[in-house]
Amino acid sequence: MAKTKIALLYERLSRDDELQGASFSIQPTIYGFSFYWKKLLEYAEERQAEFFTVALGEDFLKEVCHIDVTAEEEAPGLPRWKVNPPKRAVYLLADFQSSGSVLRKGKGKYTPVPACFMEITEHFYAACRSRYNGERTIKSKKFTVERFLLHLEQKGIQKIGEMQDADITSFLSTMTGWSPRTVATSITNLRQFLGFLYQEKYTKNNFSKFIPTVSHGRDGRLPNVWSQESVQKMLDSIDRANPIGKRDYAILLMVTQLGLRDSDIQNLKFENLLWKECRIRLIQTKTRRTLELPLSEEIGSAIIDYLKYGRPKQDSSDYVFVRHCAPYGKCGNYYHIMRRRLAKAGVPFDRDKPRGLHTLRHTLATRLLEQDIPVQTISEILGHAHVGSTKVYLQVDLEGLRKCAMNPDEVFADADE
Repeated sequence: MAKTKIALLYERLSRDDELQGASFSIQPTIYGFSFYWKKLLEYAEERQAEFFTVALGEDFLKEVCHIDVTAEEEAPGLPRWKVNPPKRAVYLLADFQSSGSVLRKGKGKYTPVPACFMEITEHFYAACRSRYNGERTIKSKKFTVERFLLHLEQKGIQKIGEMQDADITSFLSTMTGWSPRTVATSITNLRQFLGFLYQEKYTKNNFSKFIPTVSHGRDGRLPNVWSQESVQKMLDSIDRANPIGKRDYAILLMVTQLGLRDSDIQNLKFENLLWKECRIRLIQTKTRRTLELPLSEEIGSAIIDYLKYGRPKQDSSDYVFVRHCAPYGKCGNYYHIMRRRLAKAGVPFDRDKPRGLHTLRHTLATRLLEQDIPVQTISEILGHAHVGSTKVYLQVDLEGLRKCAMNPDEVFADADE
C-alpha cells in the first residue's frame, strides 16, 4: 500500500464533494470524521509521523480513544456510539489511501449499482433466487457486490471484462477494520460473484480461484439466551388490555413457545392459520421450506384476542400482525418490540449483546436441549435446513455436555467385554 501524508489525506477528505459522493450527509457525519482526523493529525505530529499507516491509526485508537481493536473486548465499558465513530474515521482514511475512493458501509445502506453493471447484477440476483437463496441472503450479497462494482467504476472500469487481479486486491483492502465475521461473509459473497462472472462468460479468467477461503462460522459464538424467569417476567409485564399489548403478547408468545423467526411472523397471513387442524403451516422466508407447527390453545387464544379486540379495523391486508398507525400494513419493528418489553419488565440486559427476537429462538432451543429433546427434533421445530445449524446450541447446554462426558471405567469395561 502506497503511503500518503496524513495532512494530504485530511485535506482531500475534508472536501464536501469527496464524502457527498459516498452519500454521507454534510452534518453531523462529516463534522464527526473531521473531529477525529484533526486529533489523529495532532497525534501523528507529536510522534513526528508524516505518513498514514493502518498501524498508526490503530495506535491512535488505542492510546487516545481507548479502543484496542486487537483485543477480544476492544473497548470495555464504552458504549458503541463512542467506539464506532473514531474507528470508522480511521479506517475510512485507510480505504481512501488504498483505493482512492470512499465506500459507505452501514446496515441497510446499499450503494447504487453503476449503470454499466446493472444488467450483470440483475442476472446474478436472478441466479441466486433460482438456487432458492432467501431474500436476506441476497441482501447480504448485494452489500458486497454493489460495493465491489462501485469500486471498479471509481477505478475507471466500465466493462467487467477489463477487471484485473489488482482491482480485486485493492477492494479487499477496503475491508480493513471490519469484524472477522463480516469479512468472511463478504469474501464468500465476492467469490460466488466472481465464479458466476466466469461461468456466464462475462470474464475470461476465473478470478474466484484467487479469493482465499475464510471460515468464521457460528460455532465460535455462543448464542445469547435468557433465563426462564426473565422470559416469563417480560410476558407478564405486557398490558393485554391494550391493543398493542395484545399484538406484542401474541408475537412474543409465538417466538418463546414455537421458535418462529421474526421474518416468518412478519409474513404470517390468515391462510397460514389452520384453525380446524390446530396447526400453523407456512413457507419459511429464509429457507423457502414448508414448516408445520402445532397451534396450542394458549397461542390460539392470544391470536384470537388480538384479532377480535386489538387489530385495527382500518387494515384490510391479509397479514395477521399489523401496524397500529398509518400507513397500515404488516408490522416489522420487532427489534424495538423486544427491547421495549424488556425495559418495561425491568429485565437487565447488556447493551453490547444481541437482544432481538432471535434470542428467544436461542432460548427455546437451549431449554429443549436441557429437557433431552433430540437435536434432530429441535432442528425440525426451528425450521433449520441443516441439523448443523442447531448443534451450536450444544455449546450453551453445559449440563447436557456434562452428561455426555465419558466415564473411563465404563469405557474400559466395554472394551474388556
